[in-house]
Amino acid sequence: EGHKAQHEDDERKDTWQEPGEHYKAGAGIMPICKDTGRILLFLRKPVPGDPDSGRWATAGGMMKDDELEMNIELGSRDAALREFKEETGENDPFSRLIASYVYESEDGSFKYYNFIGLVDEEFEPKLNSEHTEYKWFSLSDLKLVPRELFHFGLKLLFANDEDTIMEYAR
Repeated sequence: EGHKAQHEDDERKDTWQEPGEHYKAGAGIMPICKDTGRILLFLRKPVPGDPDSGRWATAGGMMKDDELEMNIELGSRDAALREFKEETGENDPFSRLIASYVYESEDGSFKYYNFIGLVDEEFEPKLNSEHTEYKWFSLSDLKLVPRELFHFGLKLLFANDEDTIMEYAR
């Protein structure tokens, strides 16, 4: 029984952080194309020891000190857009950025701000070294992807804000 509880704790831990590193917040964007209703996701590069590597995720990452010092809504948006550009080569292709689910660690020391970004048409991202591939998923295609192939943050985003995602994806 104790082993099972430990495994559940391992599933919930913040895998955005390397051992010895400490971040206060992060932010990311899930693009949805208004024309096709498809969702853009990225396959994270496999990294030994990182249980969420090699899984589908949104583009995002850690907020920098200057972003943390801003109003949190502005800072998290700036961080999400900066990370999106770093990971895709796209400089704010969004016609609208919608605040979505905010993950908070159990001890309250870390938050991750999710956004849904609406784009007018699908584009081909220029991936950096953090991802090995990308795909524009229809909702029916996405249902075929086993949930264990989703980064835990993506699972939480769907679990906590599926209504907003479904409103724009079709």
